[in-house]
Amino acid sequence: MKTEHCSLKTSPAFHAGEVDQAPPIFQKFGMEWLYRLAAEPRKLFKRYFTYNGLFVWYFMLKPFKSTINESRD
Repeated sequence: MKTEHCSLKTSPAFHAGEVDQAPPIFQKFGMEWLYRLAAEPRKLFKRYFTYNGLFVWYFMLKPFKSTINESRD
């Protein structure tokens, strides 16, 4: 199944011509985020690595927290 994804923050900039779209090879493999990070590292580094890193961290801890809470009951 092929899916399309576009951030609401970026789509107006694409249509206005303010931001270049990633080359087709990046689009084919779903790596537009990597192209954008390379193009605008100061703007996107904090968003991609800090916030996404926190999401992954909390997502990974969730199974352990539920196991600990169940063992206390």
